[in-house]
Order: sequence, then structure tokens, then C-alpha cells
Amino acid sequence: MSLYSRFPYRPPGSTPITKLDDDVLCMIFSATRDLDEPESRTWCSNVLVSHVCQRWRSLSIQYAPLWDVLIWSAGKPVYPALTVLERSKSAFLTVDLDAIAESPPSPDNVAGVHFVISAALSQLSRMEVCALTWSYEYWDSDVFAPLFSPSSPRRLPCVRDLILCYRSRPYRPSTLPDVHVVCYDLLQLQLQGVVAKNWASMLGKHTCIVALSDCNVQYDDFVLFLESTPALMELHVDWLRILNAPRTVPGDSDKVVGHAMSSLRISQIDEDTLRVLGRLIPIDKIDTVDIAAQHMDEDEGPLCLEFLRVPNLKANIATLHIIDDVTSTFIVIAPARAGSNSMCRTLTSTQSVLPFLPDALDGFDMFSTLEQIALDITQWADFMDLVATAPTGPCLPILQEIRLVVNQSVIFEPPEGLRDYAGPDISFPRLSALDIELLGLDPPSKSLVRPLLRAVRPLLFADIAGNPLPDKATMKIQFLGSGDHAGTLRCMYETVVDEGATPAEVMVGQAIFPGLSKLLRQCFSRATCY
Repeated sequence: MSLYSRFPYRPPGSTPITKLDDDVLCMIFSATRDLDEPESRTWCSNVLVSHVCQRWRSLSIQYAPLWDVLIWSAGKPVYPALTVLERSKSAFLTVDLDAIAESPPSPDNVAGVHFVISAALSQLSRMEVCALTWSYEYWDSDVFAPLFSPSSPRRLPCVRDLILCYRSRPYRPSTLPDVHVVCYDLLQLQLQGVVAKNWASMLGKHTCIVALSDCNVQYDDFVLFLESTPALMELHVDWLRILNAPRTVPGDSDKVVGHAMSSLRISQIDEDTLRVLGRLIPIDKIDTVDIAAQHMDEDEGPLCLEFLRVPNLKANIATLHIIDDVTSTFIVIAPARAGSNSMCRTLTSTQSVLPFLPDALDGFDMFSTLEQIALDITQWADFMDLVATAPTGPCLPILQEIRLVVNQSVIFEPPEGLRDYAGPDISFPRLSALDIELLGLDPPSKSLVRPLLRAVRPLLFADIAGNPLPDKATMKIQFLGSGDHAGTLRCMYETVVDEGATPAEVMVGQAIFPGLSKLLRQCFSRATCY
């Protein structure tokens, strides 16, 4: 008799869930809650398990950690929020309240918001995360007194993340509320539309993320904030003004922060504040610096690029993006090297950055190290002019990939901005890939075809006679983007050929348009799958 026949297999007995002990059931309750969507997890699963049977109801209601997260927004019922606070008992709390009015709220709506906020702020002593967003319709000094009362600053011993975002009345400047709390070394602080002065009472050696928006800060207060956060890793400032800064310019030894910072993001600040930030923060040591200057004046362009300090990336720039759409985006990336991280500099503005680039580079030659570039076709000739006058001569010696963006929506008809490059021949000895990306809402026009062919020709052929460049027969050429635009562009090219294209235009078209056919096949294949 075999071993298997002597000991036949029997499936293990299952234990009814009603037999599980309380600790295991509580673990199941918590795991179920964590599967909910974040905006609803404070209520859905918690209520479901409390309605299964009397034992589950009693156990779930008594299990405080099951109710330690309150996420609530204006317009929702008040009772569930109050129930969460009650059932959480003495557990540490995460509270996220959103009271933004998109239209004038009713008196009942305002009363409900005030009721929930008052109940939540009464539990500040056990909050770990306090996130409160509100608009001016809901502001009430008595309701918000636990956070903004100057007479008796509230102690928040457990709070690690403090997020206070106030949307004030538009077009009617008012006095911003002044935060008065003692937080004991926050990990993260985000303030919008509010004022903080006693930074030392909130920040400390473990603070790593700070975001400041829509407020004015005195210079001395801002310096105190930087001095109080030696481990600061991310700083985001938006519509911030630093007031009463001294005229003296400190030296590098007077930099306040930066040895730990890896990300600096700046949006919509004035020239004076930008200069102050440049004086206080060692930009050269920060991995990621991002400036958004949508309303940048002509005089601010050089200042913004100077602030990014592109030449200080130590001649190691490998990637350059200059894309013009509704806004112009300028990106340079220096890859990681031994002992250093990858570094990225980004400037977004309403004006093209390219005209300011020579002054910002100040003789620095980044073209000798570029491996990838992405350019809008409207910038192509201007960029080639810069390369032609570079210190190393008209050459991109290690450039491997070009992405040329074609967006008919930002090109005038006729395309006045698409001039041809007329300078000396530029060498691309290692170029191996060309991507042409079709973007925008408007389809390509016939007048766009010839400028595109003339822009691409120097990448493939040595002259207008069509003599191919060496090692370019294997270049990978592909089109990206809209399949509809691809079909239109091919039709426009065929029209140009029928009307009498030059031999050079025909040769370039024969070289690049197989990639267009591939995009059309891919789009057709995807369409037939639905």
C-alpha cells in the first residue's frame, strides 16, 4: 500500500470568521479600511463592518484606530465627521478638512462647516496630521481661534504635518490671519494665504518640506525660518514676497541653507524676492531647481536664467528641452556623476527663453556635452545660430537624439516665425535618432511642410544635391503624436510634391515619411482594437 493511500489527503478544516478572536478581527477591519478610496475611507468600510452583527458592531466601535482618519469637505453630512471624532477616542488623528466654496454657501452650509471645524480643532492635542483648507466665506476668528489666537498659542505636541491653506477674497486685499501655534519640530509645513512669524516654535532639525504661498514674509523672519531647518530638503514658494531685505550682498559663507536641500520650486515671485533667494540659498548644490514665471517681463528673463546658474553645472549638461506652446519651457539636465546626483534646471514662462540664453551662458559651452535635445520647430533656426557661434565651433559632437516638436496651433499662417537656418554647416557626427512630434489642436498646413523638410535636411544630407551624410543611413526616424495629424501631414506633403517640390524636398520626404506611415499603422491598429 502506498504512502498516499495509507494517509489520504484531507482538506484542512476552516474556522468560521465568527470564531476569530478580537485582535485578528481588528486587523481585518483595519486592512479592509485601508483598501477604500482615500476620500471615502473614513466612513464606508467602517460602517459596513459595524452593521454585520452585534459582536462586530461592538468591536469596531470600540476599536479606536479604525476611526483615526477624518477626511471631510463642505457640503457633506456633519454627523459622520462627528462620529469619527467620537469613536477615535484617544487615538492619534489624521484630519483633512476642505471648506472651499465655489459659489456663495447657504447659512446652513456655513454652520455645518463651523461645527465640524470646531469639533476637529478641539482635538488638536492628539492630531498627527492637521490639514485645513478654507475660503473667506467660512472664515470666523472665533471658530479658528485654536490656530490663530495671539493671546494663547496652542501647543500641538503630536502634529508632524501642518497644512493651512486660506483662499482670501479676490481683488479685495485683507489682513491675512497670523498663525500662533507651538508644534515641536514639524516634518512638513504648508502655508497658503496665512502668516507665520515665530518659525522657531514650529520648525526644527527634522523639518524636511516647507511650502509657502500667497503671503508676505519679513526678511528677518525668513532668515529665521531657514536657520531653523538645517535638514530642509524641499522648499516651494509661490506668490511670496520677502520684505525689508538689506541691500548688502552676503558672500558664499553667509548662505543660510542648502546642504540638505534637493528641490527648490519657485512660482510667480518678483525680482527682489528672487534675488534674495539667490543670496540666501546655494543654488549650485540643489539637485532640482524649477522656476515658473508665467508673467515674466523682458528684463526678468536674464535674471531668471542667472538664478538657475546653468554654467555652474560643470560642463556636464546632457539634455536640453526648449518647447514653446501656451508657455515656453526650458529644461537642462546634467546626469549623475561619481559623487553627485543628477541635476535639473527648469524655467517656464510666457516668453521664449532662447534669446536670453547667450547672456546667461556667459561663454559657457554646453553644446559639446549635449546628448539629447527637444526643440520646437519655431526655435530651430535660432538654436542652430547659437550652435554655430559656440566656442567649440559649429558642431554637436556627441548629440545622439533630436526631438523636433511641430505644433500648428502656435504657428502663424503663413508661418512667419519659421525662418530657415542660413549659417555654416553644423556637424552631427553621432546623431542616431530623430523624433518628429505632432502636437496641438490644429492639423498641419501645407505651408508647414516645406519648412519642416528644410529643417530636417541638414540632419540627413550633406547638401541640397542630396548627397547623404556618412553613417546616417541607419538613423532611426519616427513620428509621434496624433494619428489624425499624421494623415493630414502626409496629404499635405503629397500636395506639395504634385505642385512641384524640389529634388531635395522629395529626397527628405522619402527619408522621413516611412516613419509617418508607421505612426498611421499604429493608430489604425489601436483603433481596430476597440
